Amino acid sequence: MEYYKILHLIREPFSNSPEPEFFYQSPQHVECLQNLELAIRLRRGLNVVVGDVGTGKTTLCRQLINKFSGRENISTHLLLDPDFGDALEFLSAVGSMFGIKSKPGYHETEWRLKESIKNYLFDQGVNNKNIIVLIIDEGQKIPDFCLEILREFLNYETNNNKLLQIVIFAQKEFERTLEERNNFADRINFFYDLKPLNFSDTRAMIHYRMDKSSKTSKNPVHFTYPALRAIYRATSGYPRRIVTLCHQIILTLIIQNRTGVKRSLVKSCINRKIRERSVAGRWAKIVLISGLLTILLVFVLRPGYLKDLVYSNVFHLFQDPVSTKQMTVSHETAKTTNHDVPMQRDIQRSDVGNESKKSRSVGLSLVSVTGHEPEKNEMPESFPVDKQVSMSTEIEIRSESDVAHVAGKPVEYPRTLGRLKVKKGWIVSRMIETVYGSCDSEYLRLVGEANPHIRNLNHVRVGDVIKFPVIPAGHEPPPWNYWVQVAKKEKLSEVYGLFYQYLEKTHSMQILPYWNNREGLNFLILFKRGFVDKTSALEAIDKLPPDISHNAKIVLRWNENTVLFANL
Repeated sequence: MEYYKILHLIREPFSNSPEPEFFYQSPQHVECLQNLELAIRLRRGLNVVVGDVGTGKTTLCRQLINKFSGRENISTHLLLDPDFGDALEFLSAVGSMFGIKSKPGYHETEWRLKESIKNYLFDQGVNNKNIIVLIIDEGQKIPDFCLEILREFLNYETNNNKLLQIVIFAQKEFERTLEERNNFADRINFFYDLKPLNFSDTRAMIHYRMDKSSKTSKNPVHFTYPALRAIYRATSGYPRRIVTLCHQIILTLIIQNRTGVKRSLVKSCINRKIRERSVAGRWAKIVLISGLLTILLVFVLRPGYLKDLVYSNVFHLFQDPVSTKQMTVSHETAKTTNHDVPMQRDIQRSDVGNESKKSRSVGLSLVSVTGHEPEKNEMPESFPVDKQVSMSTEIEIRSESDVAHVAGKPVEYPRTLGRLKVKKGWIVSRMIETVYGSCDSEYLRLVGEANPHIRNLNHVRVGDVIKFPVIPAGHEPPPWNYWVQVAKKEKLSEVYGLFYQYLEKTHSMQILPYWNNREGLNFLILFKRGFVDKTSALEAIDKLPPDISHNAKIVLRWNENTVLFANL
């Protein structure tokens, strides 16, 4: 039903959609738009607009897009919901918006996607002289890893300007995120804080919308001054509230067959809205009580369930983890290797600088506790996992040590790998990927459960302590025979710091936490990939910086019952 025609209107005056033609250009909105347009045309990079809910951020966002529509050299891309699960998902979304297609048969990685986006921006910005604009609405939802990627995007530049223009519209809580990430906030070119309208602008906005929707550009509905004051007091000048209330007023005019809006009519609409909220609140209470009664009934029918629930979710919080008598590990699968004994080749480096690789390989000593040395014609043992143990199996924990029995064999690994204190610029998703070799929704969930003191892993503060639980590797290692180890540590904090020192010199490393009953819990720094033969492994070692290569070893296999806690 086109109700507005009853009042001689040609359009609905107070639609809750961000219609560009109904945009009232208040002084602050005009100022914000002009500054954004200037920053984009000058290719200044990052711009941020914040404001409370209902101040007109989304409408302003659409106005900005509308301003540049039809411009041949300016391309705008709108990202409505930036709440992504991981960096790969975010990069894929941005690449898709830019029209970047993945090559058939290629497995997309973060590095490949970043390179594709960088090449696209250089081609568009430098070769074609185009301006690429990425507009993000609901910016308060942006995870930390996305902010880090956006910061990297801002590094794509020429000597004169940025290749990607970024405009973020966010709620006020985004200011706290900016305070915690100075390396991102420092790059902001233009920042604007949207405020509610004053009374003068509220009145002008109502008249403007009524005039735009009338047949003769003359407002057929008369709002008295007291009515306008009542609307302003009820809405506090927030555009969204003004639109919602005025919509109710127009409907009431039609029902009562009136054309004049008085203060009493405005008050009746406000009171009706309050009564509706009250009724909704009562229904919510009824639903809540009904749900509690249902749960109580379940407890009455199953009295033992309440005891188990309280014990499993409350009582264990007050116990030391080591003294718990039983524990059920919830990880999907644990991979344990049942090869005999580790066989490592220690690299004995000669002081002679021109030593050949052949003589270097002869100088290797074979370390084997069992004394078994492979014959020349013996096929090298592969690296498969012999057994997959379902970790839904209940395991018994001794109070004196974390000793479990899985599939009848003792497995004595602790429940946590260690703890790390968050430093400036650190992102939890990247920390998880560094420790476990990958980061997906399951890893985020398990780490989140292990850190109940952290409300949101996407928004951590400097100084927060993150506990990393034991998560047995979910994949079999690739069937390589030779792995290059460059360091070994007993503590997570030690290996994490050393890893990032090495990362500055080479990008081919990863951390591998593991446990076995001979060595306990240890952390290796390995090459990300294994090698099919000894020569390839030695060549890789030779390419390492001297301060890294002098401790390098070739690992052939792992101790019996070794459990890996990262994906190779």
